[in-house]
Amino acid sequence: MLNSTALPGFLENLAVFCADELSRFSGDVSCGITVLRPSGAPVMSGSDQRSRTLEDSQTRYRERPEVLASLEVGIVTVTDLRS
Repeated sequence: MLNSTALPGFLENLAVFCADELSRFSGDVSCGITVLRPSGAPVMSGSDQRSRTLEDSQTRYRERPEVLASLEVGIVTVTDLRS
């Protein structure tokens, strides 16, 4: 699946599904997914434009929490969500 051309569509469907399911409990929810592959460009998707924009900016600037967590295979705590 990681080498498939269908991966972006699959990730978008998954992001929309997850956001819809979580919004039942939490109100307005966005979901973004980025797959980092050893070879090739990252594959990004999101449930809406807001999440897609965030995924794009986090991947472009490699010090963002999402990228750090995936590269370090660990948990990254964000203490200030406003910035």
